[in-house]
Amino acid sequence: MTLDPSLLISAWDAIDRTSYTTASVSPSANSWLCVDVYSRDDAGGIAAPTITGLSLTWTTEFTKTDASGAHQITRAYARTGSSPGSGTITLNWGAATMDGAGWFVYQLGTDVDPSDPFVQTLGNTDAGSVTSITVTLAAFGDPANRPLISASHRANEGSTPEAGYTEVGDLNGANPLIGFALAYHPSTTDTTPSYSWATIGAPAVAVASEMRAAPGGAVVTDPFGMSGFFGG
Repeated sequence: MTLDPSLLISAWDAIDRTSYTTASVSPSANSWLCVDVYSRDDAGGIAAPTITGLSLTWTTEFTKTDASGAHQITRAYARTGSSPGSGTITLNWGAATMDGAGWFVYQLGTDVDPSDPFVQTLGNTDAGSVTSITVTLAAFGDPANRPLISASHRANEGSTPEAGYTEVGDLNGANPLIGFALAYHPSTTDTTPSYSWATIGAPAVAVASEMRAAPGGAVVTDPFGMSGFFGG
């Protein structure tokens, strides 16, 4: 099955703003369009952004904030419908000014369940002297489901996903410092997805989901070159 996420755009904006706008994207029809957002507000008490764009109905799947209330990752998604067109996505914090924000805009594979893209989503944060972070998920509900993780730490450097994972995007920047990355595992139901990096950059924040495979089978190709939908 093809659950594999594909990156449309990513960016890191270090300018203080109450609202950030992505570059234009052109998602596929009848797909799940997702955005993972890292935001920083050194004043603390950070709230999740309101996400709008392409006249779609956006759902916030999960938000994880560190203990100081200054660093946060939010995952949101929308179903594109038959004619999504092209357009930008706006991340809005109302009256609150962020000290910077980064985002990955991506779409999930064609075999993700069209009724609901995620079974579960959890987060983790660590303010210690760490160079990695792990999110512990519950046992997967279906052997065809796959893990998806994004993680941030406070250092201007790339991040390294756990062995076997495929990285979707990797951002880093300065003033303020950020390392922010997104990856998934294409072939196993790993319940402890993780990310690592070289420099201690607390706090670290991570969010991980179980992507939900569509029920009833998959499109496969047999040794004789024939393909089709095979279900049970």
